[in-house]
Amino acid sequence: METSQKTLPAFTPQATNLCKGIAICIMVYYHCFGATDESLFTPVLPFLYRILGPYGNVCVPFFVILTGYGFALKYLRHDRPVLRQLRTRTVRLYQSYWPAFLLGFLITPVIGRFWTGLSTTYGEGTPFQLLERILINALGLSHYAYGDGIYTLNQTWWYMSLALILLLFLPCFCAMFERLRFWSLGIVTLAALLLPSFRYLAYFPAAMLGVCLAGSSGFGRVKERAGLGGRWYLSVPLQLLGLFLVLLLWYRLRQQDLYPVLANTLAAWAISQFCFNLLAGIPVLGRLLRYLGRHSGNIFYLHSFILSYANYTGVLVFRLHYDLLIFAAVLLVSLAMSICLEWFKRVSRWNRLMDTLAGT
Repeated sequence: METSQKTLPAFTPQATNLCKGIAICIMVYYHCFGATDESLFTPVLPFLYRILGPYGNVCVPFFVILTGYGFALKYLRHDRPVLRQLRTRTVRLYQSYWPAFLLGFLITPVIGRFWTGLSTTYGEGTPFQLLERILINALGLSHYAYGDGIYTLNQTWWYMSLALILLLFLPCFCAMFERLRFWSLGIVTLAALLLPSFRYLAYFPAAMLGVCLAGSSGFGRVKERAGLGGRWYLSVPLQLLGLFLVLLLWYRLRQQDLYPVLANTLAAWAISQFCFNLLAGIPVLGRLLRYLGRHSGNIFYLHSFILSYANYTGVLVFRLHYDLLIFAAVLLVSLAMSICLEWFKRVSRWNRLMDTLAGT
């Protein structure tokens, strides 16, 4: 008899934070070394650098899958009206983004390699054009409006544009799943392969996968079946082997530049599933990753300032010479900044204001 849905292991918010913790570590490493002159550092684990240096953008589908999963959980269970859920999730995005944007807007001219005027960041033009670009940046739409690195305060914030686009399409994806079940994943994947002109379409399969995992209790079902009835001496080696084979396939596909975003989606799901199955049960490691996951949004918004926008901190961290030390320094400084930012949001009652706007 098939295991009932009620007895399946639940992919809780703690599991989500665990996966976000893994993803943000990959992101920070990738941004530290993916486009950095190799003469500036020495890899401690060369194989790790050869994998995450060029292909660390595998971190993005983690967040896309989890976004689709979180949205679909409430949509498919009809916990609240769609428009109310869209409002709540939009407010939550800006609740995290706007304080980081304001901080960056204020400090970038001071901490840069030289005085960065508004025209340097947002381009020349009339005062109205300058104000328009600042507003588009503040709305998180600069990447959608202008593309990579144009008229933007921080080009690593491009994900905000993707996140807002995803919110518009996620109700459609959920409705597709209700009618077509897993066939919807195939349809969205084919659309991503055959219609590549839309900038964000390549990430839609990851969002659709998140919806499918939520609608089918996919994380819990896979964990239940991978447990082999509690026979850990078989389950653990087989899961390690499965993860290795998936990551090997992902690496080969990335080397050949074959369907890179789809390959990243497969790898992100496999790593997330493995974390849920096994890593969550390791006390110290699991707690550390969950803590990083809770701060992953702020770390994402802030770590680029340490590397790219502040000359003295960028030079300072690379004086550590070894990649893992540089990575740890950037991660810890970003985490410290996140803790301070969260404290400020609490004492300024920012969170209370945004909770009211979100309707929670």
